[in-house]
Amino acid sequence: MAKSIKALVKPELLVWARTSANVGVEAAAKAAGVGVAVLEVWEAGTDAPSIAKLRKLADKYKRPLSVFYLQKPPTDFQPIADYRRHLPLLLAATDAARCRQAICRAPPSSPHKRRPRSRSGSGVFGYHDDVVANAYLWGSCALLRHL
Repeated sequence: MAKSIKALVKPELLVWARTSANVGVEAAAKAAGVGVAVLEVWEAGTDAPSIAKLRKLADKYKRPLSVFYLQKPPTDFQPIADYRRHLPLLLAATDAARCRQAICRAPPSSPHKRRPRSRSGSGVFGYHDDVVANAYLWGSCALLRHL
């Protein structure tokens, strides 16, 4: 069996990352898949975690792996937000905004000509409520095909 490569990290950075992330020793040890005693040995500087174990700790602490290789613990560290996991929501919101813009910019000569508003007076820019509701409901901007 191949021997795992030890990560050359400073023990004070291991302690800083755990305490700044408000993670207990037991939770950190469980995330790394080791016992509490082993984690305490790593934080004392007697031994070092493998790179694979350090990656697991970085995930648990929500810190980039590179922060463990700094010379000293940072005084004010704010992790950069990763918006890639929110991409589907962002794309859906962008599509919905474009759909609403297209409804507002619809020329008067479109097939959905402006008709009198409904009695409730809630029509958008003279379109019937059902046309606007359809565009909002489907989100894929079904109204755009007719504009």
